[in-house]
This record gives sequence, C-alpha cells and structure tokens, in this order.
Amino acid sequence: MIKRITVMTRKPGMSRDDFADYWTNVHAPLLASHPAVKRLVINVTEAFTRFSVRNADPADPLRSAILTQIPDGFVELWFDNAGEMNAMYASDFSKRLIADAENFVGAIATFIVDEREIPA
Repeated sequence: MIKRITVMTRKPGMSRDDFADYWTNVHAPLLASHPAVKRLVINVTEAFTRFSVRNADPADPLRSAILTQIPDGFVELWFDNAGEMNAMYASDFSKRLIADAENFVGAIATFIVDEREIPA
C-alpha cells in the first residue's frame, strides 16, 4: 500500500464549520467513490500548537518554519500502489476533484509517505 497525506487550509472567508461540513459531506464522498482509493480518513483540526524550533537549519531556513499557516485539516489516502494513485490523479476524475476543491480549499500541500506503525 502507498499512503498520501494532504495538509489543507480553508478557503478565505469560509468558516471552520462550513469548511468541515463541505469537506465531510461533499468532497470526501466524491474522493472515496474512486475505486483506486482503498481507505480515506479526514482529520479536521480542533486545536493547533506551534512548538519552538529546536534545531534551526541556516542552509534551509524554511525547514524551521514548515507550517506558516494554521492547518484546518489533513486527509489520509491509501492506494494499493503508486501506479493506481498516479493514474487516478492523471485522470478526468482528478479534474472533478480539483474543481470541487475550489469550493472549500485555500492552500494545500501533499506528501507521499512511508507509514511506519509502532505498536503501543
């Protein structure tokens, strides 16, 4: 499996509640409807705490300020493999997702991650 995490802020002028409602009830079901999506979890930010930088990198100053805005949510998506994920995002379906995202997303950043679950 491959996992994709996206960090989002809401569209300017949109309330947190309206953002969460649209994302939960309109956009997420659209995304979940694609057969390549094996699991989808949305996470709406309830609280945010910015910790101080512990090891600033003078060679890469942005690394010390990864989050410059308060994120409104994170989405986690799982696919069987990178090929299926890439095919979905290269398809006409992705154009529908992008058009719909204009209704509630302000800024967006996506990461393909290597998930490593540690037993508690």
